[in-house]
Amino acid sequence: MIKFFRQLIPFKLRCAFILIFIILISITVYVNTLENDFIHDDKHEILENPWIKDTKFIPNFFLSHSWGFRDPTVASNYYHPLRLIVYTIQYRLFGTQPFGYHLTNVIIHTMVTVMVFLISISLFKQIFNERAILFPAAASLLFAVHPIHTEAVAWISGIAELLMSLFGLLSFFIYINTTEQQYRRYIV
Repeated sequence: MIKFFRQLIPFKLRCAFILIFIILISITVYVNTLENDFIHDDKHEILENPWIKDTKFIPNFFLSHSWGFRDPTVASNYYHPLRLIVYTIQYRLFGTQPFGYHLTNVIIHTMVTVMVFLISISLFKQIFNERAILFPAAASLLFAVHPIHTEAVAWISGIAELLMSLFGLLSFFIYINTTEQQYRRYIV
């Protein structure tokens, strides 16, 4: 029966259907967070942060720690310039409305889940020399719904973990899918 479906539906079309399903599940799991408000660090990092409210402060993101807007003379090892850039963009788009910030986290989590699916397909193809889809689909669905991601997705300030995951997996995906002839992809 499975062999019949494999012959009937091309691999790319099966991947597209499963990818749409994975995206819907990934969004559905965290759609309830869209109604949440700012909490804890969100209030300090977004609502009380003058740096993200004006683009003239962008150089400070790179020259100071993440809490530098409060007191740049106090030492800290909390350095996330990309997160502050994203906050600046979000502040321009959403102002002080938490819905947009939560939506961004859900979208990035969905993108990370898609990367898990694409990497799993690539690894199965390279390791087992097979275009398998069942195990990559199961792995990405498990990743999408696993409760360990709740804090990173539901808490606006958890965007740093989501961004790290997205760019780390994207880099790994490019690395495993680049041949010696395509070495320029490494620049990405």
